Amino acid sequence: MACLLWCHLQVLSEVFLPLLSKQVGVMDPASTGALGTAAGSAGTGSGRPRELLGNMQKYLAHIKQALQQLTGDVKLPMPAVTISCVAAACRDPDVIHTFEEAVAEWSSTLSDVLQKETEKRVQGKGPLAEMDFWHARSALLSGLWEQLSVQAAADIIEVAEAGSDDRNLMAAFKGQMAELGKLVHEVSGYGTSGWRPVK
Repeated sequence: MACLLWCHLQVLSEVFLPLLSKQVGVMDPASTGALGTAAGSAGTGSGRPRELLGNMQKYLAHIKQALQQLTGDVKLPMPAVTISCVAAACRDPDVIHTFEEAVAEWSSTLSDVLQKETEKRVQGKGPLAEMDFWHARSALLSGLWEQLSVQAAADIIEVAEAGSDDRNLMAAFKGQMAELGKLVHEVSGYGTSGWRPVK
């Protein structure tokens, strides 16, 4: 999903946006030269290219926001090992070791993020500062949750839990996942009906 959004963003921002910006620039009545004046007098009455440009910029901002929510500012590394059968992977010591290392790294990252997020406070005063705070927190935590909710991550967790001898690692990780889930649920209310800008 994130890959498709990223490709979409690239095409829009590197191909269509520059073309449209150039067209709006040429059609600008303030432009000098015969081409600018002619195009300006012929096409700016409706303002459609300028309106389309504004809408495209808003759309690009939404895509960037969706990408940030999918991936967040924190990227969790995924092992290069792919498995076709979870049961078989649970019996392979090399796979178990690789997945244990991945879970340990995720656990360390979650611990850092959760500590920082619980210590963070709203910067500034007023409702806009509050909205920015909750939006940023929602994007970060939802991005982490999404990364850990994909099937590949679920398989890694399942194999590590079934095959690992390190019960402390898995207990700590499960506790962090529960805390992350609680915080994601808490911020989800702020991202939907709880905080809407006044128009």
